[in-house]
Amino acid sequence: MADFLIGSVIPPNNEKKSKGYIGWSGELLVENFMPRFVGESFFSVFSVFFPAATGILAGANISGDLKDPQQSIPRGTLLAIFITTISYLLFLFICGATVLRDANGM
Repeated sequence: MADFLIGSVIPPNNEKKSKGYIGWSGELLVENFMPRFVGESFFSVFSVFFPAATGILAGANISGDLKDPQQSIPRGTLLAIFITTISYLLFLFICGATVLRDANGM
């Protein structure tokens, strides 16, 4: 995750620009703001986020060694879902502000 954040501020070379990474751009963020799903629905795109939540819940099921499981499991599960959601939104924002939707690699 740190590599992704650091890499987003490194200026792109010509090869990266041809692949769609152009660096931070407010205009690009505005252009990428609204979704343009081609042949996809909200739920098929939501499926990218869903495994993050199910993985967190699977981890909660194997937490029997905790000192106070009755208090720790709900708190840890909600905190993990919150942190995952914030991370996904941050990465979404960074991708929207730095990467073109369509690039041909030339």
